[in-house]
Amino acid sequence: MNKLKNNSILVISDNADVGKDIVEKVKLLRECDTIRVVSYIESISVLHTSQPSLILLYCANSYSISIVNEIRKLKFLDKVPIIFIMDNFVEELLLYAFDNGVDDFFFLHDPDSIVLIRIFLTLQKAVLYKKTDTDKEILISAGIIDKEDRKSVV
Repeated sequence: MNKLKNNSILVISDNADVGKDIVEKVKLLRECDTIRVVSYIESISVLHTSQPSLILLYCANSYSISIVNEIRKLKFLDKVPIIFIMDNFVEELLLYAFDNGVDDFFFLHDPDSIVLIRIFLTLQKAVLYKKTDTDKEILISAGIIDKEDRKSVV
């Protein structure tokens, strides 16, 4: 099974029109995935009940950073990638977002090909990180690396 198919994508936006636009664009490109749109306020409670493969967060203002912080506080979501969706380039906000756990970004009006590339590469990276974590656990359980400092014991 291709791990880059059948993903669950959560779109977080307080702007219904933006949420609809994002879903239409992503659905066109990623028809094999399920996509759900929630508001900023709903997002944390939804994330407690379902773990998406990817979070697309529309950044309308700096409040979006506090949502990223809340998501990153949830240990079971620490590996779920977050892509910021922005209307325009705001360097300070974008740098702050990356410092707080955002994995990538694209602009709301980027061409479909850019959106597809960003989503695909972010999902691909997440799959590789998960595989690396699984491989580490196998090596720990086999006694090849130490659980505490994760260095080789051989």
